[in-house]
Amino acid sequence: MLGSPIGLVVKDLSPDNDAGRAALALAPRLLSRGFIPRLTAHRLAVAPPQDMLGPTLDMDTVGAWPFPAAWAAASFDRAARRRQGKLQVVLTHGFGDLSSQDVLTLLDGEPDLRKTPGWRAGLTRRQLAPDGSRVITVPSELMRGWVAERGVAGTRVRLVRPGVDGKEFSPALRGPGRFTLRQSAGWTDDLKIVFAPVWAEAERRHLTLVVRAVDRLLARWPVALCVVGKADFRGDAAAYRLISRGRLFQVERTPYLSRYLAAADAMTLPSRFEGFGIVVLESLACGTPAVVSDRVGAGEILTPGVDGEIVHDLNSPDELAAAIEKALGFDRAACRRKAEAHPWDGVADAHAKIYRELI
Repeated sequence: MLGSPIGLVVKDLSPDNDAGRAALALAPRLLSRGFIPRLTAHRLAVAPPQDMLGPTLDMDTVGAWPFPAAWAAASFDRAARRRQGKLQVVLTHGFGDLSSQDVLTLLDGEPDLRKTPGWRAGLTRRQLAPDGSRVITVPSELMRGWVAERGVAGTRVRLVRPGVDGKEFSPALRGPGRFTLRQSAGWTDDLKIVFAPVWAEAERRHLTLVVRAVDRLLARWPVALCVVGKADFRGDAAAYRLISRGRLFQVERTPYLSRYLAAADAMTLPSRFEGFGIVVLESLACGTPAVVSDRVGAGEILTPGVDGEIVHDLNSPDELAAAIEKALGFDRAACRRKAEAHPWDGVADAHAKIYRELI
């Protein structure tokens, strides 16, 4: 139904997490596909700049946010449903971790579902109508789990991976922009930069392991570690060695993620757990190979030995160091080609198809 209002609900609307970034990327694209996206959030971690919402989606379309802190964690709580009702949405799409959201009742209310890890989204037509419920999963492993382990009908679970904006994240940024960034960051031309995007999740994204792996690489490569996010390196001997040699750089937050990814020679995300990890696609789009743990959903799109590597032992800095060392020699053009197969426009088409089926 053209012109149908679609409610996009996220817990934290922030460019630092997959769910928020996916909602921000999809909203303007859904508008161009005949839907009226109504984006609401429980918490607005950092106000996204207007241009993040796209040229065709203005603040009035998005609605009034941030909302009261009393909204807590549930996208489909009563307050959210009332809000969606006022916006006259015909379908609500909740993004992100559903562990504490009553959308779990959509699939026969099985309580064990809250133990399922990973990033997923719940869809419901007309405020939790059971006959219209669907679940979208991002990693295929999670999809198989819902069907095989939870007994959910396969027709009610869809696999729709996130995408990447190939214009915003581009190898072209490795030209003059890379030189400017490297100079301003104090990086010498011979340094191989390993990029670690941890944001506010240094523990979950296993920054300690990354630091130790890069410390081991120092004996063989002129390598440095660039961390984006909050991290406390006090008491970390490996971090101290990197800092004392000028090989550890930290930026708590940056609006120039694409430039850092393009300037890097490898990106690593050895998370203890991760839904998909959109930053992996963004890294590939910039031509930068990715090294991830086997608990990162995006690992299933990587081709080891070509555009990325997957590590399995999260207690082994040597395994991670070896994987990073391999990635430093990968063809950047191959990385870009992999990302080009996952445009946000294709993701929006897949979502729009599901929406039309439900409406």
